[in-house]
Amino acid sequence: MRSMIGVDLQAPYHEWVVERAIPLVQMIGGQVDIGFVGSEDEEWRRRLETLMALVPEAQRGVVRLQSGSASQKLVEWSSDYDLLVLGPREPTAIQRVLRGAIVQRVLKVSHCAVMIPRQAEHLRGRWKCLVGVDINGKYRHEVVSMAARWTQALGGELDAVYAIQDAMPVIPDSTLRARAAREWRNAREPERQQLDGLLRKGVADGHRGQAIVARGEPEDVLGELSAGYDVVVVGNRNREGLTRFLYGAVSQNISRNANCDVLTLPTAGLD
Repeated sequence: MRSMIGVDLQAPYHEWVVERAIPLVQMIGGQVDIGFVGSEDEEWRRRLETLMALVPEAQRGVVRLQSGSASQKLVEWSSDYDLLVLGPREPTAIQRVLRGAIVQRVLKVSHCAVMIPRQAEHLRGRWKCLVGVDINGKYRHEVVSMAARWTQALGGELDAVYAIQDAMPVIPDSTLRARAAREWRNAREPERQQLDGLLRKGVADGHRGQAIVARGEPEDVLGELSAGYDVVVVGNRNREGLTRFLYGAVSQNISRNANCDVLTLPTAGLD
């Protein structure tokens, strides 16, 4: 595989992004390039070369330095790679209103997978991965297969969750509330079995985890569950219809709020 670590040399966190990405790209294997969109002067190039020295020699690729729009250039570069690793830095409030975050703009149309590290280090021995799947979605099989590919590259195990937007009524009594939750899960068993079938078809033995059906908006469910995982995997294809304008893309929302790393898949390109 071929990976790029995209850095912002004008931001104070860029070394952290490279250091956090190195164990990840070592596990995946292949060549690693480092890129920055800024003025093409020798000082920036020297700093990129210094960062490249942190990458294991066997995986060192090239540094890429070009001027232009950062988001546009990163999207162009994404055609050359299997994976982009980008920092999660958010813009100020006024910048978000005027221009949005660079990462958010790249996520929408990247031609390859994008990893956003949100944890300082990988704590578990084996990667625990969670993919959000719409069991009625047009590309549900492709989402599971793509997530399985990355899970295998990380040597991990993949769980899948299907979120049902079904509001829980207010039940003050805790016993009745627990009973209602159990009855809801039992009623959703057909959906869970359908999701389990997608996992069995798309994920190899040894990497296949459990199928989960949960109640709530997809990004809320993924955000809540993310605390128990190393990486949450989502497609970058937008919602359809009115919900697209009300809520935005799940990938962009979860990339801001997850408690673990986020990997977005280029499912928008499947259209």
